[in-house]
Amino acid sequence: MTTKEGIKITRNQKVLILLSLFMLFLMVFTPLWQVGVNHSLEMSIRQEKVRLTSLGEDERILKNEIATQRNLEGESLILASMAEDLELIASARN
Repeated sequence: MTTKEGIKITRNQKVLILLSLFMLFLMVFTPLWQVGVNHSLEMSIRQEKVRLTSLGEDERILKNEIATQRNLEGESLILASMAEDLELIASARN
């Protein structure tokens, strides 16, 4: 093939030019792609940290509720035991 100026470009030169352009394209767009991927990963990490914090708060709330229920159960057992003792004392007096 001949250009307007009369320079012949061989097939090997065409391949070399295309490869050079492709490599240039890769050199320009690979860092941009990496920036995009890194940003996406950072956003995912932030979302997971928020989710983890929320789960930790939920865990503390549930542990508090369990402890409260255990205390209430213990108190109710004590009250039931006292009521039973009072009934036994009252029946012993009769």
